[in-house]
Amino acid sequence: MDKREKGIVLLLLATCFVSPDAAFVRFLSEGSVDTWTIIFWKLSVCTLFAFTYALFATGGFAGLFRSAKLGARFYALAIPVQMLTDIGFTTSFFYSPAAEALALIYLNPLWAGLLGAVFLGDVLPQRTAVALIMALLSVSMMFIPEVFFNDHENDMDHSTNSSPTINLRGTFIAFATGVLVASYFTIVRAALTHSPNISMTGAAAGGGLAAAAFSFFIRQGDVFPGEEWTSIRPLWQFYAAVLADGAGVGCLFVACSVVPEFVTGAEIGLIMLIELVLGPFWVYLVFGDCPSVWTLRGGSLLLMTLIAHEIAPLCQNNIAQEYSNLGDLEEMPSGKNEHKKVVDGFQD
Repeated sequence: MDKREKGIVLLLLATCFVSPDAAFVRFLSEGSVDTWTIIFWKLSVCTLFAFTYALFATGGFAGLFRSAKLGARFYALAIPVQMLTDIGFTTSFFYSPAAEALALIYLNPLWAGLLGAVFLGDVLPQRTAVALIMALLSVSMMFIPEVFFNDHENDMDHSTNSSPTINLRGTFIAFATGVLVASYFTIVRAALTHSPNISMTGAAAGGGLAAAAFSFFIRQGDVFPGEEWTSIRPLWQFYAAVLADGAGVGCLFVACSVVPEFVTGAEIGLIMLIELVLGPFWVYLVFGDCPSVWTLRGGSLLLMTLIAHEIAPLCQNNIAQEYSNLGDLEEMPSGKNEHKKVVDGFQD
């Protein structure tokens, strides 16, 4: 495999590891654990994971400090962007419906493609542009009908004919989070393109640490499960859940800091959309909640889009290789190669 293919495989694995995030968050929230406590523990664990990898990748504290010094301006941009992304991804669900929030957040491949074209000079292949459009249709198919029908049902329940109000705060947070995700990918790609020896995993760890510290400040140090949790579940289940969830997010942190060197931001966003399919699947396995028919339809279209997007260049390479082999045969002197004779006879 070349570097691009290795990067795609790494990102696919990281996306699979982080996909149970929704199930873990629901498990914790059902034990009366608030949002900021979940953010604190999740990001504390994944920061430790990302920081450990950063030390390994850079050869120790001296190497990590040297990497941060060389990429100081990129670190200065990436850390606050990562911090806001970590916070926004969770808090957006508390101010707007999950379908609306996810639809807005996972539009990030479009913003990644746009930012890459504007700031990095990316020229998107035609297949990627088509895949972006299909991904947008897939996300719309998965979530917009649910929002529409839920709003319609809410209208039927009210005696007035007024339209349902939209929480502008939640809409803004979800939209901004999607833009921030794309921005982080673009910053990392710019850093690795400018200085290939820079490790941006330290920036991911720094952003997670900043988000955890902010959550600790908001909670004023009260970040432990209360009596509500211990009355319904043993305490070890809380720490097992946050440890597993944090490790999964940490894997994604590492992948998102390494992969952008080999894969475009638009392709990264497309691959990460797989979480929209795997996330509801984990919730179904644990809690028995069956995804809606629109989720299944949109997820199927998304998977077919991703498969076609990755198979297309393989087919193109095989065709190009065949033409190249035929060209080599045409250039060979007559009589020196039996295959050339066969080709000439076939043409005659």
